[in-house]
Formats: sequence, structure tokens, C-alpha cells
Amino acid sequence: SSIDVDVFVHRNDICSEVPPFKNPMNPFLLKGERVKFGAVEKEGKDQIFATDVTYEDGTWVPMFRPDYAKRVVRRVKSKFGDKVYDILDSGSASYDDIQQ
Repeated sequence: SSIDVDVFVHRNDICSEVPPFKNPMNPFLLKGERVKFGAVEKEGKDQIFATDVTYEDGTWVPMFRPDYAKRVVRRVKSKFGDKVYDILDSGSASYDDIQQ
């Protein structure tokens, strides 16, 4: 069924392969993903909180999306490019600086 109110989802309430307390990565949901969850109200809060969030069919949310490696490589290349640019832009870069 559809819910017509905002529901807060904390990353620790998303069911994934690795328990949240042992997980260095944060599981996340993408816009448009259909999920199922329990709903609770917390005392003193004017909001609904999701618990045990899974995909609509009951499967867990994956830790890594299909394009994960591609995004990591792009981020690393970008950081490397920024470092090289900073060295060259400083005007005091030697050949040894560039090779490091």
C-alpha cells in the first residue's frame, strides 16, 4: 500500500548484507525504489520512523550498486587530477614533485 506522508529512514534501519555496526559504508536508497518497512512513532517526535527497510519483495538493499566501481574510479581520478593541478599551479613544482 502507499503511504502519503514523509517517513524518516535512518541508514541503520536499512537491511543490508552487513550489520550497521560493522559496516564502514552507509547503505542508501535511491529515489523511486519501492520498499517495505515497519513504521513507528517515537515519543515527543511528530514524525514516522521506518524500521527493517527492505525492497518491496523482501530482499535486502545491496551495499554496492552496479556502478559502484565506476564511481570510485572517477572520484579517485578526479582527486589525482586536483593534486597534479595544485602542484603545477603553485609555480614552484619541480620534476621530482610531479613524479610523486
